[in-house]
Amino acid sequence: MNRAKRLLLEFTQLRERGYYPTKTPFYKSFSHVMASVILVASLVVFPFVGRGSASGDGQDTSVTTVTEQVQAISYFDIAAADSDTAWIAGEDGTILKTNDGGTTWLPLASGMEGDLLGICSVDRDTVWAAGEGGAVIKTSTGGGQWYPQESGVTARLNDVEAVNPAIAWAVGESGTIIKTSDGGETWERQESREDVELLAVSAADEDNAWAVGRQGTLLRTRNGGESWIH
Repeated sequence: MNRAKRLLLEFTQLRERGYYPTKTPFYKSFSHVMASVILVASLVVFPFVGRGSASGDGQDTSVTTVTEQVQAISYFDIAAADSDTAWIAGEDGTILKTNDGGTTWLPLASGMEGDLLGICSVDRDTVWAAGEGGAVIKTSTGGGQWYPQESGVTARLNDVEAVNPAIAWAVGESGTIIKTSDGGETWERQESREDVELLAVSAADEDNAWAVGRQGTLLRTRNGGESWIH
């Protein structure tokens, strides 16, 4: 029996007899052991409080698994580039990334404070995310650095979809549809002829895309968004 287990057993037996040995050498030894246990637990078991700090490549090193965050943060969307690589978007600008099929998830420094509601990936390097206040961000380095883009709208954006590194759509509240054809350098608003909130968008190619929203709204374009029809 190791020293810690022996001390714990002796302490339990003494307590059962109504004796609390605060002045004995045993108590001092036991206190030292318990202090060590508490210290180790604080460093190993509870390493994540708040958001932590980011490393030089934009990865927050204070979290190694998504399970440590699951009770504190809401996630809104997920996108995968392949069987190993995926990103999660969530509240308060949260972005997580896995490079090993989900065994570990590392937080990335998005630079955003508002909720990120939609995320999409073109490949392992090119990813867009969108969210509150018309926020749009993009990375071309797999998440090492995220750059904000001027969306031209302030409406909440609920989803974003890209067909290649140049062309993407985002949709949101009040029938908002925006599109970029130059990798996000500029975003242009498209006419949906809807006032309801659009919740999701999906594109087959640079011409064909669908958007859906509240109150049974279903829109489609066959010409890259020049016109959207029911």
